[in-house]
Amino acid sequence: MEQKPLKRGYLYEDFRLFHTKDSLGTDVEMHYHEFYKLLLLVSGTGSYIIEGRRYELRPRDIVLVGQRIPHKPEFAPGVLYERYIFFISSDFLNRYSTEDCSLEEIFRNPNGPVYRPLAPLSDKLFALVGAAEQELKGNAYGNSVLSRFYLARLLAELGRQRRFPTAAAVAPVRSRGDKMLELLRYIDAHINEEITIENLAERFYLSQYHMMRRFREEVGVPIHVYISERRLLNARAMIEGGTSATEACFASGYGSYSAFARAYKKHFRCSPMKGSPEVSENTDYTE
Repeated sequence: MEQKPLKRGYLYEDFRLFHTKDSLGTDVEMHYHEFYKLLLLVSGTGSYIIEGRRYELRPRDIVLVGQRIPHKPEFAPGVLYERYIFFISSDFLNRYSTEDCSLEEIFRNPNGPVYRPLAPLSDKLFALVGAAEQELKGNAYGNSVLSRFYLARLLAELGRQRRFPTAAAVAPVRSRGDKMLELLRYIDAHINEEITIENLAERFYLSQYHMMRRFREEVGVPIHVYISERRLLNARAMIEGGTSATEACFASGYGSYSAFARAYKKHFRCSPMKGSPEVSENTDYTE
């Protein structure tokens, strides 16, 4: 049986920084985090699947993955894959935001989650990452303050450049005939309605087998898994925004509250009435 995207890790600090280099390739399932992720690619070519869209990466690309956004890296064995990865808490983003500068909005940019800055801006951004890394390695007075300063400055600079871009956002890979991208947009726009494999195949003039195979190849997860994940995440966001569990259930495309409650509890490990998931000591920071 196919599994839904997994939740990986819990973040108890403001942020964590990892600087990793290997050529082992990635063997990571589709997953999401309760925190935010900022990846800066130093070397290697591969791809990231984010919310069902595949982005081809080149060295110096920057990837911003929002809270609870399903994603999956794909780098082949033998490719030297070096990257900086920040895992950032929502508390940190809120604390360093102001009325005219929301750091959280950087991760919801309509231009997309992948950014390709050119030199000298790229040099400036990577220099800030290096400075943060050096402060985190040291034990001098003010290391903690300065490491937070460099991260906040990096995020603010990213926000400034993404709002008034000096480099293009990276578009997702265009699938054959763009059918899969159209299909993804349709699912997201109609997540509160009944969606069946049969209806999708008929609407997009594809055989069911061909559609399911292409979706799995290009998006990274089976189509029914993607739909289920989007429904549950949509319901959870509504509940956390103050909507009742019952209303969120039916507004997310479920026809039965009991079926919704079972799926919600299995996925988030808490009932929809409870709100927040149970806290685990899991410290898996799989990227």
